[in-house]
Amino acid sequence: MMTIMTRRNLRKAREKAGFSQESVARAVGTTHQTYHSAETGKRSIKLALALRIAAHLGYDCAPLRRLFEVEA
Repeated sequence: MMTIMTRRNLRKAREKAGFSQESVARAVGTTHQTYHSAETGKRSIKLALALRIAAHLGYDCAPLRRLFEVEA
């Protein structure tokens, strides 16, 4: 079963994993401002970045990558 991460779950998942917004942003190759805007719902992000974030937080993104043929 695939779990879809929504913005409202993003903060909880990040905190559960023990990461700061800055550390996630660095790890996935984006700015803190972009990550913060995505987490608070102020900005939409591209699928490739969403998949990198989800994978960094421990989600299995392989099915979505295959479905959308995204290399992240």
